[in-house]
Amino acid sequence: YSWSVFEHLPDVPAALAALHMALKPGGHCLIQIDPLYLSPFGSHLRRLVDIPWGHLTMSTAAYLELARQAEDSDANAEKGDLLYSCNDFASYKKHLIEQFLDLNRLTVRQLLYYVQQSGFSMLRALPVRVSGEFVPPPSLLCAYSPDDLLTSTLYLLLRR
Repeated sequence: YSWSVFEHLPDVPAALAALHMALKPGGHCLIQIDPLYLSPFGSHLRRLVDIPWGHLTMSTAAYLELARQAEDSDANAEKGDLLYSCNDFASYKKHLIEQFLDLNRLTVRQLLYYVQQSGFSMLRALPVRVSGEFVPPPSLLCAYSPDDLLTSTLYLLLRR
């Protein structure tokens, strides 16, 4: 299985090929991606910048500046997170920003295409949409698919 990894991989087709080779014929693979890049908080920086689609509506420089200016608070829901609890806040921020810069910006359609090309049989694809409180800005709807903007998580069950 792969849990919240595929959005960080620079070469998704190569990763799928490696998974395909590693599995025995008839073997199964579960892939979960959360959050997808085009979703409201797909930047992975919601812990620092709580602006839906901010990573898409702002310049990268402005968005990263907000992340760098974020301050720690007692209300931070991440306090129980291992990364958060084992590092000072500056190191924690640095790691999250590095993660954002390394995201591959994979869309649902791209991932499904890569799976189709990899030789896996797709047994199940379960997209999870964001709650109805999130409405994409019109400027994003002109540039991106509503499905991509509103799908936060994707679960795939694959068979070799």
